[in-house]
Amino acid sequence: MEEKLIEEEVARRVDTIVKQRVEEELERRQGEIEAEVRRRVEEAKAVMERQMLEELERERQRRIEEEKIKQVKGRQSARQRGYKTVASSAQPLAGDRNK
Repeated sequence: MEEKLIEEEVARRVDTIVKQRVEEELERRQGEIEAEVRRRVEEAKAVMERQMLEELERERQRRIEEEKIKQVKGRQSARQRGYKTVASSAQPLAGDRNK
C-alpha cells in the first residue's frame, strides 16, 4: 500500500515538473514560436492568393471564350438571315410569275 502511494507521489511530482519545464520552454521560445506561426500564416496567405488569382484568370478566360462564341454565333446568325433575305429577293414570288 505504501509503495503504491510512493509511486503516485512520484508520478504527480514528475507530472508537475514536466508541466513546469514545458511552460518555461514555451515562455523562453514564445517569440520564436510566434515568428514561426506568422511565417506559416503568411505562406498560407500567399498560396491562397496565388490560387485565387489563378482561379480569377481562368474565369476571365472562360468569359472571354464565351463572348467570342456568342460573337461568332451572332455573326453566323446574321449571315444566315442575310443570305435568306438575298436569296428570297432574287427569286420571284409565286404570284409574280404570271405577270
